[in-house]
Amino acid sequence: MPQLPAVMLARGSDTARLRCELEKELHDGPALRASALAVELGLLLDDAEPDVRHKLAGVQESMKEIINDLRELGQVLYPAVLAGQGVRAALRAVAEHRGVLLGLDVDDGRMSSDSRSHACLFVADHLRAVPRGTAVLVRIRGSRRLTRIQIDHTENRQEAPTSTRAVLLCA
Repeated sequence: MPQLPAVMLARGSDTARLRCELEKELHDGPALRASALAVELGLLLDDAEPDVRHKLAGVQESMKEIINDLRELGQVLYPAVLAGQGVRAALRAVAEHRGVLLGLDVDDGRMSSDSRSHACLFVADHLRAVPRGTAVLVRIRGSRRLTRIQIDHTENRQEAPTSTRAVLLCA
């Protein structure tokens, strides 16, 4: 079973907080403005001449695609579900969105909220890197300062699982 080396994050890392802030800025800034613009385009459609209406409808459709792209980017930065519903819900949402079959074994009762965020983001980034249909088993064990993560995944049933292990330190 091939293994990758453990990854150590520096103590006091602000990565999770930064990613959360970037997601909020993206949501409250460009995504919100693009949504308002899409609504304005819809209002213009009602009053437009038929030949212009077709062009405006195309622009509105492009705006909807931009809004979806911005939302997707926000989810990659920081799953919104993490803040409200926790690690399990956030990882299930990422796995479902990516078409990954996910098994979870999480014991985060003694973990700080920062430790939970770091662990979730580490695993979520991993889930985004595996192909659709991959079976992934995630095990997270943590205390206040130290979190151990093991991720086993198999892209097809004939291969041995690939294992990734990480130890995350949080202040």
